[in-house]
Amino acid sequence: MKTAEIISTGSELVQGDVVNTNAAYIAEELTCMGVTVLYHTTVGDELSAIGSAVEKALERTDFIIVTGGLGPTHDDVTRDAVALATSRKLVKDDTALSQIEESFRCREVEMPSSNVRQAMIPDGATLIPNKIGTAPGFFLEHNSKEIICMPGVPQEMKRMFEDWVIPRLRNTMAARLVRLGRKMHVFGLPEALVGERVARMMTPESNPSVGTMVHDGIVTLRLTSEAKEEVRAGALLVEAEAKIRSLLGEAVYGTDDDTLEGVVAALLKKHNKTVAVAESCTGGLIGNFLTDVPGMSDHLLEDVVTYTIESKSYLLEVPKELMRRTGAVNAETARMMAQAIRAKTGADIGLSVTGVAGPTSQHPDEPVGLVYVGLATSEGVEHQEFHFRGTRKWIKLLAAKYALNMVRLRLPTL
Repeated sequence: MKTAEIISTGSELVQGDVVNTNAAYIAEELTCMGVTVLYHTTVGDELSAIGSAVEKALERTDFIIVTGGLGPTHDDVTRDAVALATSRKLVKDDTALSQIEESFRCREVEMPSSNVRQAMIPDGATLIPNKIGTAPGFFLEHNSKEIICMPGVPQEMKRMFEDWVIPRLRNTMAARLVRLGRKMHVFGLPEALVGERVARMMTPESNPSVGTMVHDGIVTLRLTSEAKEEVRAGALLVEAEAKIRSLLGEAVYGTDDDTLEGVVAALLKKHNKTVAVAESCTGGLIGNFLTDVPGMSDHLLEDVVTYTIESKSYLLEVPKELMRRTGAVNAETARMMAQAIRAKTGADIGLSVTGVAGPTSQHPDEPVGLVYVGLATSEGVEHQEFHFRGTRKWIKLLAAKYALNMVRLRLPTL
C-alpha cells in the first residue's frame, strides 16, 4: 500500500484567508489511483517550518506532495526547505530558466531578475514543466521516498498534476490493486439513520469500504472498491450501490457530481414539465439554485419573491385578512401561494415556501425555523411542515433544499 502526505504551504492558508482547494483535489485524485492519503499538513511561509514538515513526512509516508512556495519572492521558500530536509544544495536548472524566460517573451514583458530563483531546484531533482505559469515544479527521490513539489496556483497545479503526476503514478501503480471510488448522495435522512441502515457495509473488512460525510444537509456515502482488475473493482461498486439504494430508497438522489437542483432539472426535462415558484423566507434561493443549471428557461416559468403580506396579497391573492389574523407562516398560506403561482403561470407544478428564518419572530405562533412548503399540481395541492434549527442562512438553505426535494419526489408520479 502506497501512503502519501499532502503538504500545503502558504501563510494565507494557515491564517484562513484562502480555502485550501488544492489539498482536496489532490487527495481525491490520489485515492482514486489507489494511494492511501494518511496526512494533510498546512504550514506557513517559514523555511524551518516547511523543512520540518517535509522531514516528518519522509519519516511516515512513501510519497509527499508539496504545493506552494515556488514563486520568485523572498517568502517562496519551498525549494530551499526541501533542499534543507534532504541535505542537498540548490542548483540552477538551465531548462527551467529557459522556460521561464520564454514565458516572459511570449507576454512581451521583461523578466525581473528575481524570477531566476524559480529555476533553482534541489540537486538531483527532475524538472516538472509549468505550461501555463512561470513556476516549474520538481520531482525528487530521497531514501526510497518520493517528493513532488508543485505551484500553489490551482490552475497551474492541476495542469501539472494531470500532465505529469497522474501518468507517473499510473505507471508505478500498475502492479498494485486497482482502486475505484463513487459517491452516493442522500437527502432527507439524518446521518445517524443512514449509518444505521448501511452499518453492515461499513465494517473494516468491507469491500467496497463505505464512509459518510455531511455538507449543506446532504449525506454523502463514499464507496471505495479494490481489486486486481478494474472490471472487478467496478462490479463491486455496482453491487454496493444497488444494495445501498435498496436500504435507503428514494432518499438517494444521485451519485458523484450530481446536485439536488441538477437532478430536479433533469427530471423536469425528462418528464417535460414546468414549475413556477413563489418564495417568501428563502428570498429567491430556489430560483437561484434552479437557474444554476443550464437550459432551465424552458422549465422554470417564474420565480417571485413575495416577502410581505402585501406582496402575497397583491401578487398571489392570498387574503390579507387571513394573514393578519393567523400570520403568513402556516399551511393554508403555503397551499394558497402554490395554487396561485401555478394558476398565474400555467405551470405544471406550483411550489411555495413561507417560514421564519430568524433570528427573531414577530408572531408568537410562528417560532424561528418553522417553514411550510406547498406544492400544487393538476391532482391537487399538498404541503409539508418543517422545523429547522440554526442560523438564518442555514434555515433558508434547508428550506430551499427541502422544497426542491419535494419536487424531485413528486415529479415521477405526474
